[in-house]
Amino acid sequence: MRIAFALPRHPLLRALLLAAGALILVGLLFFGLIAGVAVVAFGTLALLVRRLLPRKTARTRHEDVIEGEFRVVEPPPRARIG
Repeated sequence: MRIAFALPRHPLLRALLLAAGALILVGLLFFGLIAGVAVVAFGTLALLVRRLLPRKTARTRHEDVIEGEFRVVEPPPRARIG
C-alpha cells in the first residue's frame, strides 16, 4: 500500500503548507530538547541529593556471613538415549 501526497498547485497554499510542516517539526524538536534537558537535570539533582544526604542507619554486619547465604543445588539427572 502506497500513500501518495502531492503538494497543492496554488503557490500560496503550498507555501503555507510547507511553513506549517516546518513549524510542527521545529516545535517537536524544541519539546524533545526540553524533555531531554529536564530528564538530565532531574537525574543530576537526584544524584546530588543522594550524595549529600547522610544515610539513615548503617547496615549491621554478621561475622559468619561473607556476601550472602548460598545453597548448593544438585543438577538434574541427564536423560539417557538408547
